[in-house]
Amino acid sequence: MRIVHGSFQKGARESGWEIANILRSLWQIFHDVPARKDFSLITGTDVFPLQFCQHRWVEDIKVAERALEIWPHVDKYVKTVTMEGKAPTSTSFFTVSSACDDVLIQSKLEFCVSVAKPTQESLVKFQNEAPMAPYLGPSSKALLMNTMGRFLKSEVLEKADKFKKLSSIDPADNKNDKHLKQVGLGFAVRDTLKKVTEKKAASELCILSFKNDCVKFLSAIASKLLEICPLKYPLVLLTCLSRQHTSTKL
Repeated sequence: MRIVHGSFQKGARESGWEIANILRSLWQIFHDVPARKDFSLITGTDVFPLQFCQHRWVEDIKVAERALEIWPHVDKYVKTVTMEGKAPTSTSFFTVSSACDDVLIQSKLEFCVSVAKPTQESLVKFQNEAPMAPYLGPSSKALLMNTMGRFLKSEVLEKADKFKKLSSIDPADNKNDKHLKQVGLGFAVRDTLKKVTEKKAASELCILSFKNDCVKFLSAIASKLLEICPLKYPLVLLTCLSRQHTSTKL
């Protein structure tokens, strides 16, 4: 769990998006302060941000999803209080205000959610008292394949038909990367980018830069996972033999 959370944290940091700071600030400006009342009066909603936990990145999916849900309201609130001269002077408000000026902020949040969801499913699978060691190898491989498959060329992964070969791939090697137009962003991300493009709110160069940041995000996650990957240990390779494979040998 520590490795998975750490890998996501590293990916978010390498992207340069300051997602953690934005989500934390979003909660702070509305936590037990008069701004909550102003927010409700301006937007007509009583739905507020959720608290972000720095050490539980993958489990913060709901925090990012709530931020996406209320972002139009947040944008309206920030613009209104700024125009009326009632904007809070806190650092948290400045952080959120700057995020509202980023036309790709929703795309960035959607991408974080799309990356974290498969990872969260893998974590939940092992949070029980059953003997799960035999499934650690296959689960680690599936998580790596899902992550690397979004930005690495298919021929690179096709050659990694063994656990050992997969763990020897260097995600930071740019020659193995897909073209930016082929990077797996996810349906929700592509939908938000389409809307931004239709409004001509962002240049093509800006969008390409965003996609490049997505590759950095994924590459950092894969590198961190491989750094302390269970697949490197003989014991994991030995225990990952399922009943089906064992019975085939008997």
